[in-house]
Amino acid sequence: MKITPIEIRQKTFEKSFRGVDKDEVNAFLLTLSQQWERMQDENKELRQKLEASNKEVQKLREVESSLYRTLKTAEDTGNNMIEQANKEAALQVREAQLKSEQLLNDARLKARNLIEDAYSQSEKAVVEMQHEVKALEQ
Repeated sequence: MKITPIEIRQKTFEKSFRGVDKDEVNAFLLTLSQQWERMQDENKELRQKLEASNKEVQKLREVESSLYRTLKTAEDTGNNMIEQANKEAALQVREAQLKSEQLLNDARLKARNLIEDAYSQSEKAVVEMQHEVKALEQ
């Protein structure tokens, strides 16, 4: 049963054979009702503070959750960037290897052609010299 300060102040007692000091009872009831009222006010204030604290805790949990999601997104993005950079680096290395192989093959082909041209020119020069020697011998 919930008792209010007003109910305490307005409480009346029946008189008995020996009775009680009415002023003393009224003074006690007044003191009791005042203390009861203070306790109710304090209880109300504490409930409001608790509610405010619960709201603040909820906000902080939401912020924490948001920060966690942001951190997770940043971590995933960072991992994706690293993975992409590694793939790009591997691709560039492979392209460089292919290009260097092509350059090497081109250089070998050019060297072979130069050697063949030089050999061909030297054979031609030898044949011409042999003709000149024969011509001089006649």
